[in-house]
Amino acid sequence: MKPRKLLLISYYFPPCGGAAVQRWLRFLPFLVDAGYEMHVLAPKDGDFPCTDESLVAKIPKEVRMHHTSAPKIGKWWQLFGGKEAKLPHGDLSIDKKTSLLKRLLLWVRLNLIFPDLRVFWLPTAIPKACQLHRIYGFDLVISTGPPHSSHLIGLHLKRKFKKIKWIADWRDPWSEIYYLKLQKPLHHARFIQRYLQNKVLKSADLNLLISRYLMERLPDANKLLLRNGYDLQAVEAAKQAAQKQANTFLISYVGQFTMGQDISFLLDVLEAVMDENDVKIRFIGSNVSAELSERIQAMDNDKFELLPFMPHQQALKHMAASNVLLLLINRYEGYQGMLTTKLFEYLGVGVPILALGPRGGEAEELIQAHQAGAAFDADQVSQARDWLRRQHQLHQSGNLASEAKDSSSLSSLEQSKILLNALSNLLDDPEKSECEEE
Repeated sequence: MKPRKLLLISYYFPPCGGAAVQRWLRFLPFLVDAGYEMHVLAPKDGDFPCTDESLVAKIPKEVRMHHTSAPKIGKWWQLFGGKEAKLPHGDLSIDKKTSLLKRLLLWVRLNLIFPDLRVFWLPTAIPKACQLHRIYGFDLVISTGPPHSSHLIGLHLKRKFKKIKWIADWRDPWSEIYYLKLQKPLHHARFIQRYLQNKVLKSADLNLLISRYLMERLPDANKLLLRNGYDLQAVEAAKQAAQKQANTFLISYVGQFTMGQDISFLLDVLEAVMDENDVKIRFIGSNVSAELSERIQAMDNDKFELLPFMPHQQALKHMAASNVLLLLINRYEGYQGMLTTKLFEYLGVGVPILALGPRGGEAEELIQAHQAGAAFDADQVSQARDWLRRQHQLHQSGNLASEAKDSSSLSSLEQSKILLNALSNLLDDPEKSECEEE
């Protein structure tokens, strides 16, 4: 029996680094081991928030990579916004210091470009995807977003080829993603985003979603919950390599700051331990704004350590070496379904998690279910400070914090079983995919 052929369409893929690549990079080995012939279509050199060459080695050698050119929108952005202007990745916020030109660029992005800036990849990606399907005859295509423009490639293939199966993978909401809720586009733009979202949702044979909240909020369609998961082996290796320092109480935040996170709340809570000599607060790979930098300097600059973006395994090691891991829940309508990739890695390393932001979301549910930390909102500053002080006291006394419950059910290994079962059910349909065009 010939192996089933799958095409994954992903704008973010190694050497791109960061959270966006982790989900499918972790699932690929399980798909290969299950006997699927895996192909990946990605930009040759896209506008990536960061690069991590170490991740390239994690791509199974059996995976066949296909690339197309993608316009460097970041260069256009700098042409109009200046050399220091950075392409927005999950942050369309403006403040009093935002220039008129940048405000105009963000307005254009919100109201004239749909569904996102990566849509300019489609003129090369769509013909390439069609060509690949004619050559290989894929049984199934998987598109993953954000950027949700990747789903439009899957939608085109579904329309053009009669019996191809298509899965749309939703790592984040579309029309209700946090930066569109906080920096609201005009009515026509919201309508177009919802129209495209619902078209993809209804046309896909299956939609994979990361949270129950997102599943419930989206219109009726064929939907399945598939968590982000974490690499069990990589996490265990990081835990073994990490060395906690007895004379340092390390509080870490890993990743970018994004729109809607309450930085002032975070710094207010950290005040609880600022007078302790052994405390170190570390931001890893974080985009520290001028405002945050000023606040840090005003508090106690010596206690803060700003580390640049680093290879993923190294970041895991830093997580495991910490005494407390910080999670900031974005404050916006829809926060309940926000589940970041790093939350699962936080749960995997087993370090106590301090979640700050609106209460009652799925992130808090997972933390509570695994006894992995505590969550507080802005009206609970004193309680959050007390919790942090207790963690510090446990550290000073040489006692370990209460161990979190086993989270291996959230690992990519376990989540891949859900994925493989869904693929089997979808592909065992008596109508097999063909390359014949409509």
